[in-house]
Amino acid sequence: MNQRRRNPEPLGIVLIHGAAVVMKGCALVFLGPSGAGKSTITKILQPFTPMIGDDRLYLIPQGNAWLVANATTNRALAGTLTKEEAYDLVGVPLGAVFKLYQDSETRVTPVDTIQTCRYLASAFFEFFWSRNFEVQAQKSIFAQIADISRGTPGFDLHFDKSPRSAAEIHQTIDTNLATK
Repeated sequence: MNQRRRNPEPLGIVLIHGAAVVMKGCALVFLGPSGAGKSTITKILQPFTPMIGDDRLYLIPQGNAWLVANATTNRALAGTLTKEEAYDLVGVPLGAVFKLYQDSETRVTPVDTIQTCRYLASAFFEFFWSRNFEVQAQKSIFAQIADISRGTPGFDLHFDKSPRSAAEIHQTIDTNLATK
């Protein structure tokens, strides 16, 4: 693996390891290490929801909100975006964050802001180059991740690779996005 130095993304954009789909006009972000089921859950949901990306995502600040855009391209691995490329990104408003656990049954459990922040920080640091950022850059990105977590509901999603998983997610989104 190439260990070259890389700078943080411009304009406050955060690159994370995750997958996302669009449901009810919002991005649902699924997090977990390789093999947790990010691609699997997007395939389970695909008949009902369009996929944003299934491996790498950009979180884009926009006023008091955050947008999610696909970063699953060779461009994301080639290096930091230019400012022009960053300005051209188009995203979907972030609606919820799910940490994935493959299990024998499906259940969705809300988590607090701190846990959501831990999940997002983990997804950021899964890229080897993010551990090489200067300390001040890491602090700045962590502050952004904390900001995202304060405004975004987080959940643990235990799922069993069945259509029931899609129904549980739909029910959770119906309940939680109605109260936003």
